[in-house]
Amino acid sequence: MPDYKTKFNQSWLNKLNSNGNSVKPWLTQGSSEIKFICTNNSQLTFSISATTSSMSSTHTIQLVDPNKPLLFDDQVSQSEILWALKSVQNAFSYKDSDDVSELFRAMFPDSKIAQKFSI
Repeated sequence: MPDYKTKFNQSWLNKLNSNGNSVKPWLTQGSSEIKFICTNNSQLTFSISATTSSMSSTHTIQLVDPNKPLLFDDQVSQSEILWALKSVQNAFSYKDSDDVSELFRAMFPDSKIAQKFSI
């Protein structure tokens, strides 16, 4: 079975985000052409790799330094990023996730992260 790997494209660095800002400050290629590193303003860094074959699809996201303790706002950001990646992986529309913040708050009323979570 052939494997199809999403490869980092240097032209992505010329793109603008939804606020009109360049993505170049927070997006870089990882240690190989199929790894991407995204860093937010608080320096929370994720390594993303994706591999797809005709039989399965594997998407991995992990902290580059899993031993680094996360601040609360970074925990919220991590949750929002993981949900966004899950939405992409499963081809959820924006409308599919429209009320997920309220759902998480109802499901996890004792979670401070769920209370701050937003899409």
